[in-house]
Amino acid sequence: MKTLYFFFILIIQAFCVNAQTDAKIVIGKIDSIQSKILNEKRKFMIYVPSSSAESDYGKQRYPVIYSLDGDENYFTMLAGTVRFLSTIYDPVIPESIVVSIINTDRIRDLTPTHHPYSPEDATSGGGKKFISFIEKELIPYINNKYPTTAYKILSGGSLAGLLGMQVLTHHTNLFNSYICTEPSMWWDNQTLLKETEKALETDKLNETSLFLGIANTMEAGMDMDSVIKDTTDATIHIRSILKLRNAFENNKENGLNYQSKYYNNENHATVGLISQYDALHFIYKDYNLKITENDITDTTVNLLDKLKNHYADYKINPPGSKANDIGYWALYLKQFKKAEELFKYNVGRFPESYKVYVAMGDYYAAIDDKPNAITNYKNSLAIEEIKDIRKKLEKIQEK
Repeated sequence: MKTLYFFFILIIQAFCVNAQTDAKIVIGKIDSIQSKILNEKRKFMIYVPSSSAESDYGKQRYPVIYSLDGDENYFTMLAGTVRFLSTIYDPVIPESIVVSIINTDRIRDLTPTHHPYSPEDATSGGGKKFISFIEKELIPYINNKYPTTAYKILSGGSLAGLLGMQVLTHHTNLFNSYICTEPSMWWDNQTLLKETEKALETDKLNETSLFLGIANTMEAGMDMDSVIKDTTDATIHIRSILKLRNAFENNKENGLNYQSKYYNNENHATVGLISQYDALHFIYKDYNLKITENDITDTTVNLLDKLKNHYADYKINPPGSKANDIGYWALYLKQFKKAEELFKYNVGRFPESYKVYVAMGDYYAAIDDKPNAITNYKNSLAIEEIKDIRKKLEKIQEK
């Protein structure tokens, strides 16, 4: 409990930096789209990164996390988690847009087949049409209006996790990664579960990631061994998820980048926060490129190519701050050619950023090229007047 408490405090602090002059904390906004497929107006909450270390490098583009659990609590939790993990000193995930689709008829949209267990389920079975709305209307709208990259994650829990599994099974390439928490695989006598088991035996999923979060929904006194042997309706939910987990683990040859985690101390309602946190760590487990001093000094290592190739796996360009930091490390170690390549790369990508020119100025000053150092310091100051950069310019002009 203490860990979650402090995590919530960090999330609150993360959003407080976005506090406006009228003392309101703005997390995101509500947007909408008129859907021809669903024949209704659909609202969604959206968070777009607005201020971070990358802001100094000009306009950015971001991967998108689409959340099927469209309520305010879940949106705040997910957006806060994303912002915290992407803007800490040593980010572990890229800054990302969060789109949380607000429900109008949850049973209708999130179930793959029609099965009226009760009067409340009378509209069930609209999952196929809802996926079509996401693919053909919502995603194009988001890409057209907001600064997105091609990388997309689909996240959902319970019935939303069920729809996530429907997308993975029947529309695999629609998203790059999936976060399924407590998916309701029991639905309609496990119809989708059976389809997924069959698909996992033949489909190739080499460029797809999936994280499966499982809560402790067992009856008191039960453990994993006893719940698997149980045949009552009381355990059908967790037994169905465990059967899904077995299908993933028994078909590793399909290339899916997969991880599941069982949370013994979390229930169906509470598991969402910690599951999302762990899932993002898993999906982006190699995101934070580790550069060693040997990479800097070894003449056979092309730092710029290594940087580009690493982030290409996530369909994004290297962060400007990362290229800048590595460039300064190379400059410190007197690897001038590598520093120059990295700094010039940033100038080409972010010509309106004062930081890229001061870095070039520092490079030219280090190799005693006074004219180019002066030019770049002046270029930097023309964009933004910074006292320390002005001092650098005055110092080199005195030489």
